[in-house]
Amino acid sequence: MKAAVSTVLLLFVAVSLAYVVVGDRSSEADLNDGPVARTAPDTGGTAMPDSSATPASEEKLAEDPERKLVAYFFHGDDRCKRCRAMERYAREVIDQSFADEVKQGAIEWRAVNFDQPTNEHYIKTYDLSASAVVVVSTVDGRPVHWRNLELIWNLGGDETAYKAYILKEVTEMVERGS
Repeated sequence: MKAAVSTVLLLFVAVSLAYVVVGDRSSEADLNDGPVARTAPDTGGTAMPDSSATPASEEKLAEDPERKLVAYFFHGDDRCKRCRAMERYAREVIDQSFADEVKQGAIEWRAVNFDQPTNEHYIKTYDLSASAVVVVSTVDGRPVHWRNLELIWNLGGDETAYKAYILKEVTEMVERGS
């Protein structure tokens, strides 16, 4: 009897872990076999600073829009050791693998505490439920496309795999044309 209960419990744990790793394949996010990627909602300028243009500068903006990729690490007030490590790993990838782009201002790193009242809007904008890495493509300071790199929690205990995942996803966003 003890062996049967142990087997059932181990099977339950295995199935639960498989579900966490693979996820619910019927969800919209998994149809692309990747992280959540969405076109940014119209936030009315609340998510990113408004870049007002004078009529003389509007012509330049239309010809040569400022494109930037913003890599966010969102966290709350309470931060565990793993959350801090995940932030550090992601920051290291951005700083080391995209050093030229950071220096040129084409990629920017931002750590944001979503528990602060001024940052609460990010929770809804980027579907946040816990600490997260979100990569946002902006044009003229406005978000146009973003990805919530949801696999960070599955890979957070493996620095090498985590960094490879961040590098892959940011590289794809850069190649897409941030």
